[in-house]
Amino acid sequence: MTKILIIGGTAEAKNLHFRLHEKKLFTILSYAGLTESIDKEVKNIRVGGFGGATGMSAFVKDEGITHILDASHPFSKNITVNSLLAAQLAKIEYLGFERPKWQRQNGDKWKLVSDMNKAIKLIDETDRVFVTIGSKEIRFLNRKPKPFYLIRMINEPENKMLLDRFKLIFDQGPFTFEQELEIMKEFSINKLITKNSGSNAVVEKIHAARELGVEVIMIERPTLPKRKLFTDENQVVQFFSTPE
Repeated sequence: MTKILIIGGTAEAKNLHFRLHEKKLFTILSYAGLTESIDKEVKNIRVGGFGGATGMSAFVKDEGITHILDASHPFSKNITVNSLLAAQLAKIEYLGFERPKWQRQNGDKWKLVSDMNKAIKLIDETDRVFVTIGSKEIRFLNRKPKPFYLIRMINEPENKMLLDRFKLIFDQGPFTFEQELEIMKEFSINKLITKNSGSNAVVEKIHAARELGVEVIMIERPTLPKRKLFTDENQVVQFFSTPE
């Protein structure tokens, strides 16, 4: 019997959980922690860490899991590495799902950087910066306290804000083009710091930045191990629907 552990944290993970369940396949959707936005309608989930690769390996053995489907966030490098190692330890199949990156279009003013440390070096004291990188790396902004920062996140920042001028907004996508356009105009934003998550729920900030001529400091995805990888949900559904 096919039993799939889906490593969640993305909208696609939840979609695949539902779609594979509709195909009469057994799936467990795993969320990293209580900070995740968990839909109460989602059944057969688990919440919390595994205790690294060895803990995940023990879990899949106990549950009789046959496949790990890693649909975690593209920037969750540690989760992907642990999932891949857990599958190897348990001698089961690993499959990765990663949504495509956003692609630069005509009119985009992108500066590509590898991490937040490099991103903050591109900020000047007179800038008005829209920051949408999540709560874990906000601490890097403290290195340049003078600019104005408009910071949007879902959860409280993990570190104290040591900034001269900033505004926190707690909100979660999807956001419309009109919403993103309005907020950038309201706060006279001239730079946007974001990660190339590829998410359709928050892509409109990229379109709004293009419309307004706002410079985008785009943090590129981390380098991950080579692995079996899908970029389309239909490919995953077809894989598990095809008789072996």
